[in-house]
Amino acid sequence: MEQVQGKRPLSIYQFQMKTMPILLGWGIASICSGVVFSRRQGGFWKHLGIQFIGWGLVDAFIAGFSLFSSRRQQRNWTEGQITSKKHNHDLRQFQKIVGFNAILDVVYLVGGKRLVAISRSDERRRGAGIGIQIQGMFLLLWDMLLLLFSWTVRRG
Repeated sequence: MEQVQGKRPLSIYQFQMKTMPILLGWGIASICSGVVFSRRQGGFWKHLGIQFIGWGLVDAFIAGFSLFSSRRQQRNWTEGQITSKKHNHDLRQFQKIVGFNAILDVVYLVGGKRLVAISRSDERRRGAGIGIQIQGMFLLLWDMLLLLFSWTVRRG
């Protein structure tokens, strides 16, 4: 493959190592803000905070696991222990997973919106629904950007 601007294109493992800290940061920020929100008076803020904490824990776990795994895989790739065929397979798997996640993100957005719509008088459910929408919107944007930029990753 041609070199881009004098640099060798990233492997899928390097790509993950460069992008997952953003998801980790979002997860940590979600947990921290969720703790603050959940301590406020009123069902809306408490349940918004609970959503932020839950989603933040999941995001931080996924990012941490991905960072750990991609570092190991990059080392193996650099040492020649991973073939181009395996690398390309891993890239396609990554893109499939992220594409599926983007579909799930739309489901989260619709579900959160529906929860808000049917819960106009229930502040707890409204808080949870808006929390789901905020997290789902970030994840949809995140997954779409990952898909877009993953096409710049080195092929074998």
